[in-house]
Amino acid sequence: MRNVDEASELTHFLSVYYGEDFDTWWGGLDQYLADDPPEDQQALVQEIDHVLADGSRTDEQLGNLLESHGFYGYLSDTPGGYRGWLEEIARRVRAHLADA
Repeated sequence: MRNVDEASELTHFLSVYYGEDFDTWWGGLDQYLADDPPEDQQALVQEIDHVLADGSRTDEQLGNLLESHGFYGYLSDTPGGYRGWLEEIARRVRAHLADA
């Protein structure tokens, strides 16, 4: 399985919008949707789908993967954990693209 590399859209999204100083769980996404072009947003959805396609990853492994790409949040004790958050990010980006 291909790894998400440092030049990926997922890395850009996590490190820029969910680095050390993000304010709210959805504020970073809202800002990303306002700032980044649709083709980058589509790439983000594809990369999230790729990461989630490996159903054998535990929530802890997903958290470690996201952290290695610049994410500074903790979701292990929230409903859905990291997987649920990524699924919701992808869902919201798809909805945004459909409305554009």
